[in-house]
Amino acid sequence: MIKKSTIMRHLLCGAGTVTMGVAIGTSGAVAQTDEIIVTAAKREQTLQEVPIAVSVVQADTVEKAQIIDLIDLQTVVPSLRVVQLQSSSQTNFVIRGFGNGANNPGIENAVGVFIDGVFRSRSSSAILDLPTLERVEVLRGPQSTLFGKNVSVGAISITTALPQFEFGGSSEITVGNFDQFLYRGTLTGPITDSLAFRVSGSLNQRDGFYTNFDGADVSERSRVSTRAQLLWEASDTLSFRAIGEYNKTDEVCCGVSLLFEGPVTAGIPGIDNGAAPDFLVSDASDPFGREFTADLLPTNRLEGYGGSLQADWDVGFGEVTGIVSYREQSDDTVVDADFTTADAVVNENMLDLETFTAELRIASTGDGPFSWLAGAFLFNETVNFDRNVFFGADGRAVAESIAVLRGFSDPAAIFNSLESSFMQPAGTFFAPNTGVFGEYTMDNLSYSFFGQADYALTDRLVITGGISYIRDEKDVTGISTLTDQVSALPLPELASDFQFFPSDQSPFPSDTNPLDDGQLDDDQVTYTARIAYDLLDSLNTYFTYSTGWKAGAFNLSSDGQPPSADGVIGRTAAPEDVTLFEIGAKATFPGGYVNIALFDQKVENFQQNLFVGTGFSLVNAGEQSVRGFEIDGAYSPIDPLFLTFSLTYLDPEYDSFVNAPCEPFIEACGEDQVFFDASGTTPAGIHPVSLSTSATYTHDFSNGLQGFVRADYIFESNTQIVDNVPEEIASREVSLLNASMGIEFDNGLGVSIYGRNLLDDEFLQSAFPTTIQNSPIAADPVTGFGSFSGYANFPRTYGLTFRGKF
Repeated sequence: MIKKSTIMRHLLCGAGTVTMGVAIGTSGAVAQTDEIIVTAAKREQTLQEVPIAVSVVQADTVEKAQIIDLIDLQTVVPSLRVVQLQSSSQTNFVIRGFGNGANNPGIENAVGVFIDGVFRSRSSSAILDLPTLERVEVLRGPQSTLFGKNVSVGAISITTALPQFEFGGSSEITVGNFDQFLYRGTLTGPITDSLAFRVSGSLNQRDGFYTNFDGADVSERSRVSTRAQLLWEASDTLSFRAIGEYNKTDEVCCGVSLLFEGPVTAGIPGIDNGAAPDFLVSDASDPFGREFTADLLPTNRLEGYGGSLQADWDVGFGEVTGIVSYREQSDDTVVDADFTTADAVVNENMLDLETFTAELRIASTGDGPFSWLAGAFLFNETVNFDRNVFFGADGRAVAESIAVLRGFSDPAAIFNSLESSFMQPAGTFFAPNTGVFGEYTMDNLSYSFFGQADYALTDRLVITGGISYIRDEKDVTGISTLTDQVSALPLPELASDFQFFPSDQSPFPSDTNPLDDGQLDDDQVTYTARIAYDLLDSLNTYFTYSTGWKAGAFNLSSDGQPPSADGVIGRTAAPEDVTLFEIGAKATFPGGYVNIALFDQKVENFQQNLFVGTGFSLVNAGEQSVRGFEIDGAYSPIDPLFLTFSLTYLDPEYDSFVNAPCEPFIEACGEDQVFFDASGTTPAGIHPVSLSTSATYTHDFSNGLQGFVRADYIFESNTQIVDNVPEEIASREVSLLNASMGIEFDNGLGVSIYGRNLLDDEFLQSAFPTTIQNSPIAADPVTGFGSFSGYANFPRTYGLTFRGKF
């Protein structure tokens, strides 16, 4: 039979994933470095020989550091940033400062997430709590040659534990502050001599760290997931792995803090609502008080299920791997979009996904100087998205307050007069439950053919070439029903002030407005060229030139209007093209290693999607680049102590962005100017310096007792968070200290305590112009400023974990 280690290695690689990297924070990893076999270049190499920049977080680190989900993962990988926005499902992944795709299902992320070789197309299907793990790999730089779909700036590859042919398992319960309760468990064993199983599950519940004005918790956790696997060794040369899973999230999320109070927000408490108490708004002087004001709690309900089947077949001259998957995912959210206790604006989003993927590849075997890989990948997805934005019972009162700000002395009388003039019933303008109601469908077919070859010119010099052809086809249809009558008034001086919902229709539409039926049909050839040279047995160097690609995007919402006259803003964004130059070195020495990578990465037509107060602005930045370096190192000065250090330096720039959206605080923007030339400026949201370090000390006591103490620290230097919020209002600097300690008996029982963000550091995850309250009609006539809001980080958390293994 094939050695189980061989089968396991190929199963762990998944379909279209590669195994590569640096072990972070795992006791004893340095000593094991030369023993870990990986297939990053599709030939067997040891960990330190792999000529690719990647970080690997192993299961031991995940357990000791109490890493629960991908948001926690960024604390041990400084080049990775994960941001949760207005709902649980709106999570954005960023590598080396690049990433996009949140807030709109038609705009895909530039960082792909893969779980056991299966591509997760949306963050709503990728944010689940981490299952029973083998490791998590963060691949930096474009990966389009081997992965194909939406990995133009990097990839996150999660590999779960395989079924075993010996009975075993684990179970753990964690309790902590904010009434945290977490259960995770797994059971594995043989069914027959050739068939093994594994079942895993988790339950994660926690109160919110935001508090609504009525005492309700916001930004809570309430998640459940289950997973079942079968591993069948059908013969000496053939094995199969089947996975089925289900996950559900039902959370009140996410809390929002007021960062700056503009004139409309300041006036809302003074509106006569005919009842007590008066309307409330958040306290802008204390954004980290995490006090929320919403008359309607934000809810997020996710549910997903699916499965995959993988086959690995040794055909003699090569090893064939095939994998197919199918998944359905729903994502329903309701948000009080004005973030006040006034019932002004409500946003409902309902998303359904059906996703099918298939991949087939063959990799050569043998010990000769030439090795190769070839394969094909297919992705087929249907997206159904409903987005409704409508006025609540207090929408008219807020509109009248805005009218006063704009110089109308008696807006109620003006609205009544206009309603009468256009023969509309009294109360028609800004009536409850009127707004824009959209139904959008996108069918996405993508496929790629790829190949890669390595040739060892000498024992120390290897050249690599890879190429991929990718085609992506999107067909979109959309229907918008606009029932907000005032947005269609044929009075420019008034309509320009009060057009809350975009309209390109005749006055008073009561039926549907079909959007342009659209199609994007793009293709690209990406490639990789690499030279790897071993200067010494303990010092390996490499140079890589590679390209990446991300297909064009659709704005699937009522924000997506016909192209503007200058062709800058429309319903679509052009594809992104990425180029990377990278030079690196990996060195090992007694007790440790150090890896260095220097890079220059450019993204042409970066798809920027900014919220501007009344909707999203989808534009292509001409060219955005980042230059920098990364250092990963580890050292074990004495056997029980393991130290790690990682540093990332980024120097980003808009090389070309001639049509950047104007904001009142931007000096280059004149009065009534819509766009400005941002070429040469620094993009927001990218920390120049990020570092993480950890220390783990383990000790073997008598009678089989083992203990550990661990601490890790992450720092991110100050940066403006987003381009359209002033730096003095929303900047971000991170200083996180986490620690844990525990003991484990030889019978598998153990207990540990942990603390995350022990210094209770306060920073913003993201920021945005407050809905309506920062639109042009709501801004201060003198300063041009309206209100700004943001999402505060997690406060200090701590807990106790009881664990049993057998």
